Amino acid sequence: MFNKIMIPVDLSHWDKLSRSLEVAQQMAQTNNATLLLVGVEGNLPSQAAHNPQEFREKLAGKARETADRTGLTVDSLPVHSNDPAVELSSALVTAADAEAADLIVMASHVPGLMDHVFSAHGAYVARYAKASVLLVR
Repeated sequence: MFNKIMIPVDLSHWDKLSRSLEVAQQMAQTNNATLLLVGVEGNLPSQAAHNPQEFREKLAGKARETADRTGLTVDSLPVHSNDPAVELSSALVTAADAEAADLIVMASHVPGLMDHVFSAHGAYVARYAKASVLLVR
């Protein structure tokens, strides 16, 4: 049913992604699919990494750890953005299309007041991605 499952990840909040990672792993095992960890990074230092090279290495390390733990094929894709805060949602949709992901499993939060004013990343991805999208709370 699914061949490539994309999981958008924020390395600075890796500990909060356990539920979405677990769901994606179960879907991958059921479908004999490949997992793809996608992180959007900028040029400036962040909580996740001091520079783009360190970001790529950390993301690849998380993919290796996940592969070792689950026995699945897990790849990583760092996506560069000049302004990740503004371009995150569209960068994820573009990455899903470019990588031919047929399912996106994405962590979400409980909607709040601001979500009625500003669209959440998950809502944008669900609206514009060609792939199926599963938002996990």
